[in-house]
Amino acid sequence: MVDEKIIISQKRELDSYADTILSIKNQISLYRDDLNCAWQSADKSGIDDALDRVLYRLSDIAGRMEELGYDFIKVYQEKQSEEGTVV
Repeated sequence: MVDEKIIISQKRELDSYADTILSIKNQISLYRDDLNCAWQSADKSGIDDALDRVLYRLSDIAGRMEELGYDFIKVYQEKQSEEGTVV
């Protein structure tokens, strides 16, 4: 049987990683905005597109990590329910 404290700890760790990823995403977004204000060139749209893809992927990864944390809790609760020890 898995300890509830371990599950909660793992969920918190995933949430922390997701927060870190979102923080990095926000920093990249600010960098992109500064770059757009300071630089005009034909290459700028290609760089913007690449940064947009990176930002999208970072959001996606953070969201998946948060979902995984909730899945940990859900599976744990289902397992406890099956064993007759509902939390």
